[in-house]
Amino acid sequence: METVNDRVPEKQIVLCGQGRIGRQLAAKLKALNIQFSLARLDQNKGLIPAIGELPRSLKLLVICIAPGRSQNNEPRWYWDKILSGLNTQLSAGKLIVDNIILVSSTRVYDGIERGIVTAQTPAKGVTQKAKQLIAAEKQLFEFRASVRVLRCGGLYGDAYPTYTPIMLKAADKPRFGIDSIQVVNRLVELTLLVLTGDFLPGIEVLTDGKVYFEGECYDASCHGVAVKQLSLKSKVLISSAHNHSSS
Repeated sequence: METVNDRVPEKQIVLCGQGRIGRQLAAKLKALNIQFSLARLDQNKGLIPAIGELPRSLKLLVICIAPGRSQNNEPRWYWDKILSGLNTQLSAGKLIVDNIILVSSTRVYDGIERGIVTAQTPAKGVTQKAKQLIAAEKQLFEFRASVRVLRCGGLYGDAYPTYTPIMLKAADKPRFGIDSIQVVNRLVELTLLVLTGDFLPGIEVLTDGKVYFEGECYDASCHGVAVKQLSLKSKVLISSAHNHSSS
């Protein structure tokens, strides 16, 4: 069945991902009376609408998904494959997307052992999951669209209770995190920038601006003595939260 229709009104916002981030984002957009459609990604078929059909031309595609089995019990997907169908749609001209936002992870830095890491630091992955995510980011930036990637620290908050105790204890290594609602708020900000024509491509590192290690909490934004000492032995992530022009 054809999922893209030239007769559907163009320049829609499409939200791909109906998990914890996606649901919170959808609620925020509804509260602001911002119209959007829901869709999912299939590695073979590409972008598939949840209901009805998609317009051929999209103003914004927000991708906030996590690897795993779908609700339809389809096979597990992986980051280095999931964008293949979307790439086919775009390459064939069946779909045009002006702007894309990807919710990614600071996992892409797992190959960096020490030093200060910012949005300008090249990704370096050693684990399979990191390499797959880096491949997905690279593929997105090759699309004919304006792309912004949000590399988020470990998610915590009401929707993500598991990570908080791990982060606060941080017995094995420095930990970094961000409340999921802060990620959602940033997605809303970027959506509004798309609507006003002020959206810019680039990469952001999103954390709460702190470093957690051995039960202590340090302010990473001020580059204090303790943080500098930590960076000599471990990597320290510096959030882009106070510098949204990072690229």
